[in-house]
Amino acid sequence: MKDPIKAGIWIRVSTDMQVKDESPEHHELRAKHYINAKGWNLVKIYRLDGISGKTVMKHPETQRMLNDVRNGEINGLVFSKLSRLARSTKELLEFAGIFKTEKANLISISENIDTSTPSGMLFFTVISAMAEWEREEISNRVSSSIPIRAKLGKPLGGQAIFGYSWHNKEYVINELEAPIRKLIYEIFLRTLRKKTTADELNKLGYRTRKGALFSDTTVARLLRDTTAKGERIANYTKTGENGKCIVLKPKSEWTVMKCPQIISEQLWDKANLILTEQERKSKRVGRRSAYLLSGFVKCSCSKKMYVKRTKVYQCKDCKVKIKVSDIEGIFWNFLSDCLNSIDLAKLMEDSNSLLSKKQALFEETMNEHATLEKKIQRYVGIRMDREITREEFVGNLHTLNAQLAHLEAFLQKLKSEMDLEARQIRLREDQVKEAKLLATDWSIMVFERKRSIIEAITNLVSIGNTSVIIEFSINLHSLLRGKNIQCSGPDTSPCLLFDREFRKPAPQTYPENPATIGEQIRKKRIDKSLTQAELAKILNVSTDCIIYWENNRSKPQISYYPRIHHFLGFSTTTFDETNFGGRIRTYRWRNGISRKDIARLLKVDISTVRAWEKGLNMPSQKRINEVEVLLQSRY
Repeated sequence: MKDPIKAGIWIRVSTDMQVKDESPEHHELRAKHYINAKGWNLVKIYRLDGISGKTVMKHPETQRMLNDVRNGEINGLVFSKLSRLARSTKELLEFAGIFKTEKANLISISENIDTSTPSGMLFFTVISAMAEWEREEISNRVSSSIPIRAKLGKPLGGQAIFGYSWHNKEYVINELEAPIRKLIYEIFLRTLRKKTTADELNKLGYRTRKGALFSDTTVARLLRDTTAKGERIANYTKTGENGKCIVLKPKSEWTVMKCPQIISEQLWDKANLILTEQERKSKRVGRRSAYLLSGFVKCSCSKKMYVKRTKVYQCKDCKVKIKVSDIEGIFWNFLSDCLNSIDLAKLMEDSNSLLSKKQALFEETMNEHATLEKKIQRYVGIRMDREITREEFVGNLHTLNAQLAHLEAFLQKLKSEMDLEARQIRLREDQVKEAKLLATDWSIMVFERKRSIIEAITNLVSIGNTSVIIEFSINLHSLLRGKNIQCSGPDTSPCLLFDREFRKPAPQTYPENPATIGEQIRKKRIDKSLTQAELAKILNVSTDCIIYWENNRSKPQISYYPRIHHFLGFSTTTFDETNFGGRIRTYRWRNGISRKDIARLLKVDISTVRAWEKGLNMPSQKRINEVEVLLQSRY
């Protein structure tokens, strides 16, 4: 006579509602009655309350059960029905394989399945597939309902963003959090720093909804969220392939709805334009500076100048010195003289001229769009009256729809450009006003306020041997007619102080007959009256690269040569294109491709490319033809 089965009871429910409805106790009672009726011994009970059946294999309770099976503590697992064990066919079959290896049984009460028999194993497999199909169907139905619920403005799960709440399924302003949300924008526009904004909120005693301190990440997320300006976006994320990470859906699937505003749209645009500009420059705002121009002052050799204990900016390499008070005085005088000559109303009128032209073009295109729609409607009426054939109608309608689609795409592009231009105009106007405020209230304005304005309007303060060059931000720069404002000569900037032992760098000589590519670059740069920093921006490299190339300290990498040749107006490298190797080398240098890159492109080893270029080896004629097609397609 066989020993009675040492049984365990498996109880899994997927939702909290099932837990509250005492479904687990019901499953447990059924399993106990079944075990008693069979005369088996109940050994253990395994509970997974509120756990989805999509994947249960890695759950701690599952691992405890499998260890008990392997150790022989149980040799039978009883559950109310197959879907309570798991809903994945893969995992159900994995369970069956483990139990078969350990000579244990899986017993489903509802389906009357016992995997110890071949027929029971077959039925187990079929029912497992049905359970997975049911889970996928439920998942698809839920996914399909999400866009509909989003368009109706119904909750999709999760909490509302800070500043808002769900009340009777309505998205409303949270009266306690909304003032804090508005304060975040006000502090950020004053300080222009996410970390400083978070610190000030924490010092004022404000906390997040969970009672935690505000961080720069939280501040950035709240600043970026569009609900504050009255636009709530729903149905914009989905679960990634691994089932864990969250990814963005295409914008065409997003649902945008109106919601109560906390701030104006202009205030939101202003804050987010500043955030975008900071991200573009890839500048992380660091600790508070002790001096107004710290981080902006550079030597003419492009090295940053730091303040020593004597309150003097000094270049570590060139030993150029200038007092902090002197350079701040120059900056203030400079800014005052510049702004006194600005007629803000006239400049704003000039800035709005392009926007006005685009607005006129937009209205004209809208009228053309409306006319075309009416034409299509009339054309449909003509067809319904059978005045034209079906073939004529289809052909002409296709042309009209193509024109309509083209107009709609153009309108969308034009609207985006107009919105961007309007935000830029508002930002430039605000920067000019703040710059004028800085110039007039310099002596009474607090340090933090001065520093925040300087950060918004300044790009660079360059100290030369007898000159100071101030470069403002792009927005303010454009209003000043795009000119670098310079204070030059010892008479106009007498407060520049230099060490008596200062050695001036050797003046840049004009290479009449350039022999190297560095000398060719210098000659062309001087001919075009460009600084090394300006040329670096054109070639998209660092200023140090230009300095090293011109002084023959290094040569450009091959990837830079297409841009250099475009700047020079001619190619500095020539090869014999009458042979196969010469054509490959010419192709690489024209397109800035290394041997390693072209070897990957041709799917050969780099040593093979080297041998071809040097004429040490030749490929087959078929291979030559394939390579020639590539070379001609990229010239």
